[in-house]
Amino acid sequence: MYHALFSDVVSTVLDSDEAYLLGDDHAAALHAFRALPDPAQLLFCRLIQRKPGRWIRTSTLEYAEIGDDMAPAVRLLANEPRLIESLAIGHDNPNDAAAELAPDVVEEEEGSNEPGSSTPLQDFLGVLTVDELRALASHLRLPVPAASRRRRPDLLSFVTTRASRLPPSTLREAISAAIPSLANDPPLIRISATALLHRLHLVYFRSPCEPGEPPILTTPLLAVIGRRRFPRFTCTRTAGVIWPTLEDLVEYETAERWVAQLQAALDATEETRALVGSEILPRWRAIVASGLAHVTGLPWFSRFCAGYPLTKCIELHIGHLSRARDHAVVVELCTELLNQSLFRQSKRGAWYSQLALSHHVHLKNLAAAHKACINGLEDPRVTRRADVWSMQKRLAWIQVSLRVPYREQRRFEEMELRAAQSVVFPATRVGGAFVKGMVIEEKDDGDGDPSAVVSRPKYKDPETGLRLLGVEDYALACYALEPNGGWKGVHTESGIVATLFGMLLFDEMFDDGVPGVFESQYQTAPLDLVSADHFYAARKPLIDAKLDRIRNAEAAAILTDVDERERERGTVVTGVQWTYPLEDLVVIAEGIGGAALASILLTLALDYPGRRSGMPDLVLWRSHPKPETVFSEVKGPGDVLSDRQRVWIDELLAVGLQVHVCHVVVAGQKQLQQQDEELVDVLDDEEDTVPASSSSSSSKPSRQARKSSSKAKTESTNDGTHPIKMKQKKRSSTLTDFFQPEPKRAKK
Repeated sequence: MYHALFSDVVSTVLDSDEAYLLGDDHAAALHAFRALPDPAQLLFCRLIQRKPGRWIRTSTLEYAEIGDDMAPAVRLLANEPRLIESLAIGHDNPNDAAAELAPDVVEEEEGSNEPGSSTPLQDFLGVLTVDELRALASHLRLPVPAASRRRRPDLLSFVTTRASRLPPSTLREAISAAIPSLANDPPLIRISATALLHRLHLVYFRSPCEPGEPPILTTPLLAVIGRRRFPRFTCTRTAGVIWPTLEDLVEYETAERWVAQLQAALDATEETRALVGSEILPRWRAIVASGLAHVTGLPWFSRFCAGYPLTKCIELHIGHLSRARDHAVVVELCTELLNQSLFRQSKRGAWYSQLALSHHVHLKNLAAAHKACINGLEDPRVTRRADVWSMQKRLAWIQVSLRVPYREQRRFEEMELRAAQSVVFPATRVGGAFVKGMVIEEKDDGDGDPSAVVSRPKYKDPETGLRLLGVEDYALACYALEPNGGWKGVHTESGIVATLFGMLLFDEMFDDGVPGVFESQYQTAPLDLVSADHFYAARKPLIDAKLDRIRNAEAAAILTDVDERERERGTVVTGVQWTYPLEDLVVIAEGIGGAALASILLTLALDYPGRRSGMPDLVLWRSHPKPETVFSEVKGPGDVLSDRQRVWIDELLAVGLQVHVCHVVVAGQKQLQQQDEELVDVLDDEEDTVPASSSSSSSKPSRQARKSSSKAKTESTNDGTHPIKMKQKKRSSTLTDFFQPEPKRAKK
C-alpha cells in the first residue's frame, strides 16, 4: 500500500508536464529510486513516514512485506546517499563519524538553544535505550546524579552535555566499546531526501509542507483505508500554470520558509531585521514593480506567487517592530503595503488601522493619523466592517483633538452599533490572585523552589459546586438551569455557524463549474473559499438560488439531504463538524429563521476567512414551546468586547436574533480584584523595599497595614450562590458623543 501510494505521487509529478518543477537533482533522485529493487523501494516508502531528521537503528526495522532479512534492502538504500544517509560507528575512518557526532556548538550558553531544538549528538544519542545510556556514561566515567538516572530525558540531557565536551574520536571509541550492537553495517540510517519530499508535497498537494505536518503519505493512506473521506468532485490539475518556471517555485518555497522563520521569532531581532532588509523587501518590491500577481489572472492563484508569502512576512515584521516601538519603520512599511494592489488586499483595513495607530498614539502626528483614517474610509477595497468601525472611532477622537469645526467633521451616526442584552451570572472563583483575566498561583514541584503558574480562572459548578468549570462552561451550566430557561448549548464560537455554512452550501462549494479551484483530490474546500471577495462572485447564481430556498424555510430539508449523503462517510469539509447531531442543527436553523440564516451565510460567503472570527462564544437553543436560538458572548472579570465581536453582535441583532453578553462576576469582584492586584504589586516590589531605618520612613501606616485594613473593610461573605445587585454603570462614550455640536459662546 505504501509503495503504491508513493509511486502514484511520483508518477503524477515526474511523468507529467510538471516534471520541470523537480529540478535535475530531485528528478535524478527519483529515477534512482525507481531503479532500486522492490524490497529497497518498500523500505524507503516506510522510512519516509518516520519522523524526519531522526536516526533509525537498522536492528529495530521489521516489516512483513519486506521479509525477515532486512540487511540487503538496508545496504542497497545506504548506497543511494540522495535518498538515505547512513552512519557507521565501528569503521576505521573516524572522520565521517566524528564529523557527524560533533555538535554545532560545543560549549552550551544559557538560552542559546531554542525550545525543542537539538544538536546532531543529541539526535544520535536519542536512539539509545536507558541501559545503553547508563553503560555509555559508565564507560566515560561520568558522575550521573541519582535524579537523572531515573528519567530518560534527564539522563539523555546529562550525557549529551558532558559528551559534547569530549574529542569526537574519544567519543566514537567509547560508543563502540560500550554499545557493541552499534557495530552493524550500517547501524543507523535516516532520510536524506527531505527537500525532495517537501518539493513533492508542494507540487502534488498544492500546499507547502508546514513544520509538524504529517508525512507525505499520511493523507492518501487515511483516504485508502477509509479513515478520512474527501468530497466528491472533479479534480483538474492545471499543469505548467501555477508555477510557470522552476525559478518561480524556488522563490515561493524560499518565501514560505521565511514566513515560518518570522512566525517563530517573537520580537524584532538583528537577524530578522537583516533578513527583511536585505532579502525580503528587495524581492517583494521587484515583484510588485512587475505589476503581475499571477500569469493566469485568477485571483486565488496569487497565493502561489512568491509575493503573497513575502507580503505576509512584511506583516509579521510590522508586528515585531510595533512591539519594539520602532514606529517610524512601521509607518514606512504600512505605506508600502497600501501602495500596492496585488497581494492580500483583504488586509488593507488592518494596514490603515495600524498606520493610523502609529501616527496617532506613538508618533503624535494627528494630521497624518487623520489623513490615514480618511484614506482608509474612502478606499473601496476596505470591506471588513470591524476595520471600518475601528477607523471611524479613531477618526472621531482625532477630530476632537484637532478641534475640527463641527460642520467640517466626518460623522457616522448610521454606523452606531446595536448593544446586546446583558446577562449577569454570579460565581465563586477558585484559585490564586486574579490579575488581568488570569489566575496566578504558586506551584512547588518538590525542589523547594516554588514557581508562579498562570492559568485561566475556574469557577464552582452552579448546581452542585463539586466541579470546577471554565468561564464558558460555567455560563452554559447557568443557562441550563430551569430558572434561567433550561437552554441546551455548546461552546463553539464559529463552529455551529461554519457547520451550517458547509452543509447548506455543500453543493455550491464543490461545484465543478469554477476553473482552477480543485487542483488535488485531497482538498477539503475549493481554493477560492479562503480568497476574500471571490468565492461568492464566482458562484453568485448558484448561491443566490440556494439562499432563496433557505429564506423559504427549506433549510431543514437541505440539511437532512446533505446529512444522509455525507454523515455516514464522515466527509472532511472545511468548517463542518459531524459531531453535532442533525436534530440539534435543524432546531438551531429553525430557531434562527430563514431570512436571518440566509443573511449570515451570505456574510460568510462574501468573506469567509475574515468573518470566521469574532462570533459569540455560545449557541443556545430549545425546541419547546417553539424553536428558539440565542447567541451569547461570555465575558469573565476584566474582559471586554473586541471590535469584531461588536460588529458580529450588531449584524446578528440587525436580522432579528437574540444576542446576549453574559458577564460572569465574582461576589465582591471589585474588592477582590483590587486586593489581588495589590498583592501582586507587593510581590513585584519586594526587592525594592526600603529598610525601616531609612530616612524615607514616615508616620503613615505601612503599605501592608493599609492593604490589610482595606481587606478587612471590603471582605465579602457572599459565596456566589445568591444574586448580586449591580449598580448601573455609566454609559460608555459612543461615536454619537463625539459629534455633538459645540456649545455656542455667549455674546458679550
